[in-house]
Amino acid sequence: MKFELGPELVDQIIFAMEDQENDYYFDVVEGTLVPAIELAEEDLEEEDRYIPLPEWRSVDGFNLMERFTASLRNPIYRERLRQILTSGRGVFRQFKDALKERPEIEKLWFHFKNREMKKEVYRWYNSLRESWGLKEVEIDWEEPEDLVISDFQLNRWDVPDDALLLELDRKGFLEMVSPLSLSEAEKEGLYQSKRFGLSPSHPDSIVLQARSPSEELVAFLWAMKNKFRTDIEAYHILQIYCKPEYRGIGLSRALVETFCTSVLSVPGNRVTIELLGTALELSESFESTGFRPFSQVLEVDASSWKESHRLVEPT
Repeated sequence: MKFELGPELVDQIIFAMEDQENDYYFDVVEGTLVPAIELAEEDLEEEDRYIPLPEWRSVDGFNLMERFTASLRNPIYRERLRQILTSGRGVFRQFKDALKERPEIEKLWFHFKNREMKKEVYRWYNSLRESWGLKEVEIDWEEPEDLVISDFQLNRWDVPDDALLLELDRKGFLEMVSPLSLSEAEKEGLYQSKRFGLSPSHPDSIVLQARSPSEELVAFLWAMKNKFRTDIEAYHILQIYCKPEYRGIGLSRALVETFCTSVLSVPGNRVTIELLGTALELSESFESTGFRPFSQVLEVDASSWKESHRLVEPT
C-alpha cells in the first residue's frame, strides 16, 4: 500500500480536503482520489487499498484564517481581518473580499494557506510512512515575505518628487517622535532643524523607491552623503518610510538591503542612521543586518533634572 507523495497529488488532496460537501479516499492501486459516494461498503473494507484523506472541516479553515491574521505584521489589515473574524456573519466571504483589496496581502494569504494545508497533508503522509516503517519526509517551507517583495519594483529614483517625498518624510518623522514628551510645536521644530537645507533632489541625496504592481509609490528610503566625513565615503539615512497599509511585508528592510548593497560595494564606505523615538525599537533589527552602535545621544529636560537632583526653585 506504499505510494509516493508528489506535488500534483498534494494539490489534488488539498482540493479534496476543501470540498466540504464530499468525502474522498485515496485509491492506492489506481493512484487516484475517489469520492466516498462512489464506493460501496465492501470497497471500504479494503483498508490496504482505500485510505481516508486528512480531515478538514470549516472550523479548520476558520482557525487557519485566525492564525494568518495573528501572523500578519500589517497593523491596519491585521485589525481589519480580526474584526471580520469576530463579526459572526458571512465571515468567509468578508475575509475573501477584504484580501482582494490588497493583492500583496492576498498573495501572502494564499501562500500561508497552501503551506499550512501542505503541512497537514505531509503530517498525514508521514503517519502512514511511520506505519510502513519508513522515515519521515522533511520539507523546507519557503517564507512568503520574499514572494511578495518580488512583486514590487525597488530602484533608485533619479528625479524624485520633492513635494511628495517631503510630505511623507514629515509625516513619518512626526509619527516616529510621537511618543516623546515634546509639544507639537517642539516636534515640528525638531523636524525642521533636522531637514534644514535638505531636499530629496539635492545632488548629494540618494532616493530609493518601492512601487506596487500598479505603479503606486508605497515606500522610499532617503539618504545623503555625509559632507563632514572627509576620510571616507559616508552616507546617512534620513528616512525610511512605508505607507501604513503596506507595512509588515518587508519593504523597509528590502530598501535598506538594496541601498547598503549598492553603496557598500566600495571597501571603506560607511552608512549611518539615527534611531529616534519609536525607531529605537528597530535597533536589534538593524544590528542583525550588520549595523553597530556608532554614537549615543542622551537627553534630559529641566523638570527631570530638577526632580532627580531635588532642586528647589529660587524664591
